[in-house]
Amino acid sequence: MSAYLVVALDIDDPDVFRQYQRGVVRTFKVGEGRVLSATAAAECIEGETPRGWNVLVEFPSVAMARKWYDSPEYQAVKGLRLASSSNASIRLMEGL
Repeated sequence: MSAYLVVALDIDDPDVFRQYQRGVVRTFKVGEGRVLSATAAAECIEGETPRGWNVLVEFPSVAMARKWYDSPEYQAVKGLRLASSSNASIRLMEGL
């Protein structure tokens, strides 16, 4: 069953975040992840305003998403995300 990684984050350092973006895309191969949407222009139609960037990534399963997140490949670039963003929410959801 598909799984979805839902990310919302504020960008404090755009230069470091661009480095993260370039690096993270290559890591999705580990968990067979596929970016469905990545935008700084999400429209909030209810509730709190979305953070600076919103990203939706599809994986074949929760196990594959965890495999990606825990992988050495992702861990090698994760520090760039942490350095570029002080406020982030990353949720993993199983599809229906």
